[in-house]
Amino acid sequence: MLSFKLRHEAVKLLETFEKASSFFSMLEAINSSFPAIDNYLIQIGEGGTIANNAMSQLRSHLLQLRNIVSQVNIREFYASLEEFQKNLHFAKESGLDDLNIIDGISKNIDIFAEKYEVFIGAYTPQSASPVITEARKLTSLLNGFKTALLFFESNLEEHYYEIENHKELSLLLPSTMSLNQFAIKLISIDTIYTELCSLLDISMSEYPLVISKIESGSLWAKVFGNSKIIELMVGFLNASASYVYHNYTKEGKLLAIPKKLDVIESVLEFTSKLERAGIDTSTTKEHISKAAISIVKELNTLLDGQAEITVNNTTHSIGEEVQKQLLEVGSPLKIEHLIEENL
Repeated sequence: MLSFKLRHEAVKLLETFEKASSFFSMLEAINSSFPAIDNYLIQIGEGGTIANNAMSQLRSHLLQLRNIVSQVNIREFYASLEEFQKNLHFAKESGLDDLNIIDGISKNIDIFAEKYEVFIGAYTPQSASPVITEARKLTSLLNGFKTALLFFESNLEEHYYEIENHKELSLLLPSTMSLNQFAIKLISIDTIYTELCSLLDISMSEYPLVISKIESGSLWAKVFGNSKIIELMVGFLNASASYVYHNYTKEGKLLAIPKKLDVIESVLEFTSKLERAGIDTSTTKEHISKAAISIVKELNTLLDGQAEITVNNTTHSIGEEVQKQLLEVGSPLKIEHLIEENL
């Protein structure tokens, strides 16, 4: 899985820890109420009068557990526990759990829940002891896992560099592709940047398109370039993705943006975006027309074969149900080009 996706899943799971407040409140209440339990066990191991006194005190503590757990709403606790379990399952399905740590945590949550259910049905010292033991074990596991997630998320953290007149473009194309397809899409990104630099009369030597990060298999590219050009690229990518995915056909095709100037203007708002970037469009109409057609060709190339695209954290897709149908059919998601009239 791409580090972009891994970090996203790690962040979502960390948010799950925060949302499951009733579940963790119960664990904290149980654990914080028995800080001396290890000392009792040591004294019991010594035998004699000390052991007898320790057992009596421990039994008294166990009897108090009923009052402690009653401080947390039972319905909220179970709802919180179940939601946390569900989110753990989603994280595992996403590919975050290569070492099967989540499976171990889920099993321990189930064991704790079973012991807790027995306890609230009896409220005896005998049923309280396993609850405390499992709560301590589970808390240790969860704390370790959360620490690992924080470390993992921190090491995959995206770093943004503030350089005058520069911005970053992040483009994620999650569908797998061949080396040739990968290279073609990278070239499309560069071609769009080059065309726009020419239109805006921006020097490529002064503002080259610099690679910040690239990951393969799927394609995740982060590139760094002139802020005006990057803003235009982001706008055109978002607009083209919206158009193409909205025009998904029943035959399983993505409808390409036609290379006709009136359609390009309608879909991308090409001229108005250039004007906002400071271009006098009245004196460069021919240049704009040629650049528009070239850029649309590369935008179609980028979207070809992709059921989803993420541009600077904005995701566009044809929808989960359609993607599911495509997987069942097993056919590639190819872009359908219309027969275009002469311009």
